[in-house]
Amino acid sequence: MAHMRSEAYLLNEPVQPRVFMGLLARAQAVAAMRLHAAILAAALHLPALGIAYDPKVEGVVTDLGLPILGQPGELTAERLAEGLGELILRREELGNALRNRVAELQALAEENATLAVSLLRG
Repeated sequence: MAHMRSEAYLLNEPVQPRVFMGLLARAQAVAAMRLHAAILAAALHLPALGIAYDPKVEGVVTDLGLPILGQPGELTAERLAEGLGELILRREELGNALRNRVAELQALAEENATLAVSLLRG
């Protein structure tokens, strides 16, 4: 954090999802190493790049049409800064694409839920 050019904050304690969403909504881009960070960023139509810590993260980020930066051991500060900088430059374009992709995925999730309920009533 000491090397950042802009103000940075560290969350030392867990926060409620709504609080985290409010904080995340102020970001310009996200580096997502955990699944929920990628999902919450997508819900906000916020461009994210994935750090392939887990196959789930890689799958979600790829399905959203966003870049994977690589494995944690391959990550450098320069690569991270470059990747985030590119997302910020393209945030309007990527945000619109995310808006469309999230709507598609929500429709698919609703279809799955409807199918699951119909199977339970079977």
